[in-house]
Amino acid sequence: MALQRKVVTLVEDYTYICQEDDAVHRDHPEFAQKWEHYLDGGEPPLIPGGKPTVFTLRHLNTAAKDMLMPYVSQATDDPTFMTRALTVAFQLGVKAVENYTAKDGRPLAIKAAVDDGFNRVPFMSSDSFNEFEIETVMEVGARVLQRMNPGPK
Repeated sequence: MALQRKVVTLVEDYTYICQEDDAVHRDHPEFAQKWEHYLDGGEPPLIPGGKPTVFTLRHLNTAAKDMLMPYVSQATDDPTFMTRALTVAFQLGVKAVENYTAKDGRPLAIKAAVDDGFNRVPFMSSDSFNEFEIETVMEVGARVLQRMNPGPK
């Protein structure tokens, strides 16, 4: 059965699987090419029968970009700020997650918070954020930044 996924567009939500996911077939002899094909919209290179964690990511609107860009600018000037920029991108960009087990053993459902001071931009709550390993946050946050639409919406 093929994995149900949404391809990246400029306006719709899209899905992403981390490269280090246990279901990804990293030992495949053509892994690099297959991974690039996946990033370009193809099927992910999965181990037969593997069930990856699938992140549903949102494109960032103007208000979300306005929240994120000061962190990206700081990271451009001082690379030590990149961790913070990727963390904020993760919290703003992740809308949902499938096949992820929370620390208490139950499936994780992303809880959102809204900050009235930032034009009611939804972002991931601290409770949900604290369920993820830093490596996952960095990779998914980088994907959100890479796919960020340069336009106003």
